[in-house]
Amino acid sequence: MTTEIEVIAKLKTIQEEISVAYFNILLFGSRTGQDFEEESDWDFMIVINSLVKSLKTEAENDEMDV
Repeated sequence: MTTEIEVIAKLKTIQEEISVAYFNILLFGSRTGQDFEEESDWDFMIVINSLVKSLKTEAENDEMDV
């Protein structure tokens, strides 16, 4: 069994190792509700800053095309 504290510590370690600035970390899947099992996996999506900047630029360009 992996506790929430262990998962957060591992995420911090990974972020330090890869040195990528992130915008947000999202948890999804069964762990977001109350129906997960003790052995359920942890599903994350890490949104990195460069992706957010790219999406903002794309949205701004789309607005200019209108």
